[in-house]
Amino acid sequence: MAVACDADAIFRVFTACPHDVKTLIVDVRQSKHHKRLHINQSYNIRLASDGKALVDQCQSKYEVTWSQGAWWGKNVIVYGDADLKRDHPVIERLAKEKQCRSLLYYKDGFESFHAKMPFLCTTSVKASSIKRYPSQIIPNVLYLGDWSHAEAVQDLNDLNVKRVITIHNHPENLKLPGKFKQLRLELPDVESADISQYFNQVYEFVEEGRAQAEGVLVHCGAGVSRSATLAMMYLMRKNRWSAAKARTEVTERRSLVCINDGFWRALCALEGPLGVIERSDVTDTTTGIYQGDDVTPAKISKDAAGEKVQVNMMSISDLKRTRASGTEDERDGKRPKHSTPIVQGGALLRFEVAKPEGVLGELRLGPMSHNQQVMFGRVPSCDVVLEHLSISRQHAIISVDASGCVYVTDLQSGHGTKLDEVWIKPKTPRQLRIGSVIHFGASTRSYKYLGLEKGM
Repeated sequence: MAVACDADAIFRVFTACPHDVKTLIVDVRQSKHHKRLHINQSYNIRLASDGKALVDQCQSKYEVTWSQGAWWGKNVIVYGDADLKRDHPVIERLAKEKQCRSLLYYKDGFESFHAKMPFLCTTSVKASSIKRYPSQIIPNVLYLGDWSHAEAVQDLNDLNVKRVITIHNHPENLKLPGKFKQLRLELPDVESADISQYFNQVYEFVEEGRAQAEGVLVHCGAGVSRSATLAMMYLMRKNRWSAAKARTEVTERRSLVCINDGFWRALCALEGPLGVIERSDVTDTTTGIYQGDDVTPAKISKDAAGEKVQVNMMSISDLKRTRASGTEDERDGKRPKHSTPIVQGGALLRFEVAKPEGVLGELRLGPMSHNQQVMFGRVPSCDVVLEHLSISRQHAIISVDASGCVYVTDLQSGHGTKLDEVWIKPKTPRQLRIGSVIHFGASTRSYKYLGLEKGM
């Protein structure tokens, strides 16, 4: 059965690695529309009047010539006019035949795709017109590729990539126009190399790009080991994923990825500082051959997971003492001792913690920057440990962006998270307003957002 897909699924056709299963793109619009403009490398197909053949109306001259059975064992994506449905004759024929490896259809229509990705649309029906782009790890945010991808300035412009991370023996050899922000990291692709020394720097560089809507390309020589490790690290830290999950995600997007065993051990070692619960097997290397008797993760840089956010739970008595001290200082014309320290680029978040019977105290988080998160959950590795049985091991996170907006994100917890008495959608950040109240799971304890003090 045909399954609907988005524009990114079509884009990923142009990021395929040499040995990936071929994907054919099929345009079912009228031939006059196809000739005017179509998605690169797409065939203009209609069902013959006798219903027995699928015919290429424009006689495309691509690497794969359209003929009976050309789609067998291949992936096929069908697009047409807006509101394309799976009961279209061409889609029905392909689905009924059951010879495609996978069958997708883009229902939003060609005009919608053209508005999103005009650089993938053309009038050519020749094989030479094909375009190749770096692998898409996170749409509009992070791309993974090789040296040639980094040199293709027009392709970078197409993708709104304005930041390039080069990790290589000689990163200085990449010369790009001055409008690109470059992070050059020198490192050989050997197991003994300490790639973790760059983890925090890379994470912050990508986060800065994300905040400014600037795409980032991370590359090495072949886009196989060093840069792939950095892409995995970013996914681990951003999503609190295990090394194994991050590796699976990156490999699905770029099949030729094969990080060296030393880099794999560094990623496994990162799980602890991140508070990842489901640990990866350090011997489960990409090659499948673990060389060595030591199965412990590698030692990594102290800042590999970023700086921990300070968490301070102040009781009612603590608050009374600090307020009393502050009153005395104000009478003496002094700055109150309990004033929040202003830290460059940081912010102190304050929450009133209460139960039905009354206020328990105040939770203070920070100073924290826009690339830091505070984890709430039941396991000791969480930043804020919640003991109620309905709380998941890793329940939710609090984060702040560069403009000072604060968000809560539920991490697909078992019993959910409420914001102002409304269950929030998992994995979707929800902004907090002054006075917003959070409930985790079935716990009666509430967290009322009081505001933040931003660094200068």
